[in-house]
Amino acid sequence: MPELTHLADLIANLDDQGLIQDQLDQIYSVFRQHFEIDGVLVDGSRLKIYLKKSNISQFRNKPETFVHIVTREAKGSGYRSFDKARANKIHWIKPILVNCIDSRIHVFDRSHDKTGKPQLYFWFKNKDFVVILRNYHQDNFLVTAFCVDPMTARKYQKWHQQGACNKKPHIMCGARSLGTATE
Repeated sequence: MPELTHLADLIANLDDQGLIQDQLDQIYSVFRQHFEIDGVLVDGSRLKIYLKKSNISQFRNKPETFVHIVTREAKGSGYRSFDKARANKIHWIKPILVNCIDSRIHVFDRSHDKTGKPQLYFWFKNKDFVVILRNYHQDNFLVTAFCVDPMTARKYQKWHQQGACNKKPHIMCGARSLGTATE
């Protein structure tokens, strides 16, 4: 597990337009190892992922959580397309969660704007990257992770000041037989 200071892109020559199957397989393999095989515990409960299979042709039969992490929605279209920056940092998610007590990780909670469901943000401000978990029926789900642009960073700074967690969650890795959801 890389330390926070040594996080770099997963694939040096990854291209938005020319994603090849071997690269997608490598990215998916990291996701599977971290979240389906090894797993993560958040406050003693298994972090879950949405296993519902994607209907996006490029990602058919991949879990929705994975697809949400490696794609980005075109504003207002509902269409998601591959996002090189997100995908190339998929291996950052677990170290950020596991090292959330590090002062460089800004942890805050905020309800989702549309659903009102509680979400926990793990913002690695120095690397402009955020991981978002959502609490749903007493379970924590990995929702997404992405690079934070300057405008969003200003918004997150404000949210962090308003919703900084007094007690960061206890997160551990290596929880085999990770719980999943099919919803």
